[in-house]
Amino acid sequence: MNDRPDQSYHKLTPARDNSIKRSSRSGEYLRWRVNVADAYRAAGMVDEGDAFEQCSDPSHFFMLSPGDELPVEAIKVVVCSDHPDHLSKGICPSCQLRTCPDCAHREAARLLARYMPTLQQYFRVPYRPGWKFRSVVFTAGVSLHDGDVRQQVKHLYTSVRKVFENALKSRPQGAVAISDTGILLAHEFGPNGLKLHIHGLYYGPWLDQPVLADLWQRYTGWQVVYISGVGKSKEIDNLEDAVAEVVKYTTKFWKREKSGKVVFVDPKIVPVLHKVIEGTRRVRTWGLFYDIQEVEEKAACPTCGAPLALLSRLEWDAWSQTGFKPDELRAALRGDVLLNSIHGNKSPPWEPDIGIKQGRLL
Repeated sequence: MNDRPDQSYHKLTPARDNSIKRSSRSGEYLRWRVNVADAYRAAGMVDEGDAFEQCSDPSHFFMLSPGDELPVEAIKVVVCSDHPDHLSKGICPSCQLRTCPDCAHREAARLLARYMPTLQQYFRVPYRPGWKFRSVVFTAGVSLHDGDVRQQVKHLYTSVRKVFENALKSRPQGAVAISDTGILLAHEFGPNGLKLHIHGLYYGPWLDQPVLADLWQRYTGWQVVYISGVGKSKEIDNLEDAVAEVVKYTTKFWKREKSGKVVFVDPKIVPVLHKVIEGTRRVRTWGLFYDIQEVEEKAACPTCGAPLALLSRLEWDAWSQTGFKPDELRAALRGDVLLNSIHGNKSPPWEPDIGIKQGRLL
């Protein structure tokens, strides 16, 4: 059995017992999640523990057909606004916690989608001659268990900026402003000793590793800095892999031993990590990478191209049991009518207390 949760999305048909198969989560991983939820509650974070335990697995989108009952875990249904026969996907809740491996993976995918188009342009057409991408890691002896760890995180980010500013200013080939480079950063607590280090993606002219290491020691007392190229014949061949390395988890929630056994992080660590990263930004960007906006794409039905819409559980029941017509659905989505007032094509009108004025275009 694979102890690591499958991070891909699956389209699952709801089972007849009105429950969702959690096929992408192993038994050991599920037990770990329950223990983490209990650790949250023991730390006085009851709401977070409940949300963590109730969070659906990566298959939180699953296909529905007319007549299907929603599983008890489903909260909404995404449908084609022209006719739900074309597309109907059930949505289950997710906790949206950065300490949840599944939600962290989904957020990393969104960050990749946000930054990759701009970064790929710079990768193909350099901003200036000689500007290249490089992966940088700044290490430190700060532990997650240190009492001042939140202050240390702020201090290290400030120090990273000073390192880049001074390294760029002192280049023998000529000074460069940090605003003319691109920098993407995120911090992580390593699996061995939960030591803090900062992953970075740097885009700009060549910088000497010894210079970065000396500056890092000057500002932090720590000296180990890794830097490697990104691209063909370099340590990281793919730009997307380099970006993913930065925007991934705030810690590795498991590691695989040489024997093949998967060892999960102590559940009691997770609430501690939550408190350390709460209210902090997941990524930091400077220079050319600052304020890159997410590209908004209209969600559309793959069959007819119509916009997608959200339906509540009651609205889905109305559709699946009565089959109301496309023009009636559109009127309901606009808020012109209540679905409980629609006759549909299979049954009499609903009673007034059954419907709900819900649903909106995505």
